[in-house]
Amino acid sequence: SAAGTRQEMTEIITERLQGLPACRAHIADLRQLHSDPLVMKTLSATGEPHSMETSKASLNRALAHWEAHGFGTWFFRQREDERFVGYCGLRHYLVEGMAESELLYAVTSDCWRQGFGFEMARAVLDHGVIALGLRSVVAFTLSNNLGSRRIMEKLGMTFEKSITHVNLPHLLYRLEPLKASGNLT
Repeated sequence: SAAGTRQEMTEIITERLQGLPACRAHIADLRQLHSDPLVMKTLSATGEPHSMETSKASLNRALAHWEAHGFGTWFFRQREDERFVGYCGLRHYLVEGMAESELLYAVTSDCWRQGFGFEMARAVLDHGVIALGLRSVVAFTLSNNLGSRRIMEKLGMTFEKSITHVNLPHLLYRLEPLKASGNLT
């Protein structure tokens, strides 16, 4: 069952980070991201911080995805001091009407440019390919989010096309692991 799968995959450990599956206790971490104007310029359709209600709804969607599919979003902390770094996950998502497996991530602004986004994304992608058998994963970002684009390119994802997401122009990148297996660690 999906719930059994979720319990089997309780954490993702990297060199510097520990990721735990989304749970209700992560609302404070999500609020840290959702109330940071710098982060929300890259995550919010309006570019503005989210309300508590919007954060709760976002967390509820993440929890429902875990229940329905046995995978989803992990919340990551530094192993050294347990400081919250961000979240990263995989989800089923409709992109312009097409069912896709989406890689999503967000990093606290005080942890930008330290390689945490890539470290989380690499580990989550590896899990998606090895444990879940995903054959294609997409990620998308606003065209001016150079940090996110660098992460996608470093992961071996390639630009596929421009799309409209939340009524804003985004760039869609794709990784097809069977074709890019040399990029996997």
